[in-house]
Amino acid sequence: MITRKIGIEDRESKVNVKDFSKYDINFDYIKMIDMMPNILYGKDFKYIVSEIVRRKNNGGRFILTMGAHVIKNGLQPYLKHMMKERIIDCIAVNGATIIHDVEFALYGKTSEDVDKTLPLGKYACTNEPLDFINNAIIKNHGKRYGEAIAEELYNVNPSYKNHSLLVSSYEENIPVTVHFAIGNDINHIQNSFDVEKSALASYKDFMFFIDMVKDLSGGILMNCGSAVILPEVFLKALATVINQGHKVKNYLGINLDFLSQYRLNQQIINKAKILGGEGYNLIGCHEIQIPLLFGGILQEYREEEGFEI
Repeated sequence: MITRKIGIEDRESKVNVKDFSKYDINFDYIKMIDMMPNILYGKDFKYIVSEIVRRKNNGGRFILTMGAHVIKNGLQPYLKHMMKERIIDCIAVNGATIIHDVEFALYGKTSEDVDKTLPLGKYACTNEPLDFINNAIIKNHGKRYGEAIAEELYNVNPSYKNHSLLVSSYEENIPVTVHFAIGNDINHIQNSFDVEKSALASYKDFMFFIDMVKDLSGGILMNCGSAVILPEVFLKALATVINQGHKVKNYLGINLDFLSQYRLNQQIINKAKILGGEGYNLIGCHEIQIPLLFGGILQEYREEEGFEI
């Protein structure tokens, strides 16, 4: 386990909350989307916005799976409003997502320079946020992983709580489930890591996630930035519910990432198609596409619900 410790105030971080995206309720996202060509990805983009709103208005469930890149790149303002408007029903993440979010909430910054710190033996030595995560799991033993961290963050009233996905999820009562691979995250190499309690908490999240997938028919499954873990978690949850006799069909599968990869095409897009639904691959950077995509969904949803913009 890590023996050297470096205070987070002394650690150089590459990302600060001042760099976050901005959601503007008065900005005309739909007008921007309408200006896209009605060809190829432009046509798909327009359809996806309208189809997500249509499915939500028909009572469909929206499950979002995502990697840490989405959080690290400051897109929480859009996620926060998607939860507040009850558009997203569940967010499934990997372990790194939690680390970035906790660091943002507590310290307003995240993302150390691995290339600089690793040769010096200083990588993963900032223990304060990592101990916070590990101790929250121990303290809240018996709860789901995402639930335990979100509740603990909310209770300590962190300085940057308005920039935290987990705090927002707690306030809006939108579940965040955490699915990690042991040894994959830097909190696993801290002395405070309790592998038994952590694994159990993540397993509880997996069981909760299975229950969310049971009611996916007619809804939306969207993956952003998880190339392996979350697509595979979704596949196993889907296999479980179908094996149990539940009918999962006609859902909209969307993958948004800067590369097209095997598991993303197979688990997110093709599985939706073989179960009678639709699958779309949006290629591009999250920090550019998510503000426009989620901004358009929020605007169209609010207009259809009769809210004043």
